[in-house]
Amino acid sequence: MTSSMSEGPQVLQSKSPGDEPNDHSVGIPQEVAPGVFFLKGGTRYFEEGTKTGPAGAVRSLMCNNGWIDLGDEVLLIDSNMPSRTDALLSAVRDTVGEKPIKYVVNTHHHGDHVYGNRRIRERTGAAIIACREMVDELRRFETAAFGGPPGRWEQVATLRPDLADTSLLPPTLVYGDRLELIGRDRRVELLHHGWGHTRGDTIVWLPAERVMFAGDLVANGPYNIVRDGEMREWPKFLAFMEELRPSIVCPGHGERAGPEILTSQRGFFLSLWAQVESRVRDGITLDTLLGDIEMIRAALLADPAAAEHVIPHDADLAVMSLNAQVERVFRQIVQE
Repeated sequence: MTSSMSEGPQVLQSKSPGDEPNDHSVGIPQEVAPGVFFLKGGTRYFEEGTKTGPAGAVRSLMCNNGWIDLGDEVLLIDSNMPSRTDALLSAVRDTVGEKPIKYVVNTHHHGDHVYGNRRIRERTGAAIIACREMVDELRRFETAAFGGPPGRWEQVATLRPDLADTSLLPPTLVYGDRLELIGRDRRVELLHHGWGHTRGDTIVWLPAERVMFAGDLVANGPYNIVRDGEMREWPKFLAFMEELRPSIVCPGHGERAGPEILTSQRGFFLSLWAQVESRVRDGITLDTLLGDIEMIRAALLADPAAAEHVIPHDADLAVMSLNAQVERVFRQIVQE
């Protein structure tokens, strides 16, 4: 069960035959505070994985978006995938009119949050903002954008025509740990607080409205991909977010929620770490540990503080599995 706020508009489902995974509609924005909007992306990638075939899995990946009416201009949170650019910009116009999009914030370097950068900048002229560590991550993983061989997402462009038709645009405005953007109507803070989901996570915080856009530091449901995460430090970032005392939390994937989602997400990672650490102390090997995966899953599902973030059954994606989460924790423990 996922955390949620009170009932609100739901994202429209694809009307194409068989609910094709390459549907590019964006659904219905939710106004979570005056002038502040959240748009939930689909989660089929996480739930079905390669059941739709390798191309179907890759084509179905998308993230949540948000945007903030600053008064005279708009801040957009994450650029999503190129196939969604036109519909996303249309949704923004439908809610705030023809106000220009001045900023696009990339919450981290993963492809579903950044590969729309170029098309959105071409259409709007917006500055693309990220923290310094996020750009370092792009250099590490999306190497073709910096003159190197094809990187992580560049290698799957053959499975996504929208990626093949464009190229990654890195951020054009880089900040350190904090950046304040002040518009006529409201103030927004961009905050980086160390290594969590990635080395370069940004949260978007509206202190007056108490609304937080969390990127993939938070997923409302069993949607956590941890391959670039620091599993001991991630809960500390979440604790920092809790200390801000948001009323509404908009995650990178899944439905919007209240502050309880920060607590449950942190509880999941702490419980996962404890399950692995207790076995490592007994001298267990990785192969034996992975052989215990269903026991670990059962223990996590039995923990009320963790259960809603536990992958109930693996989606046939190596990166999206409890095995991958357990292995990430194991490797970080043995390296300490």
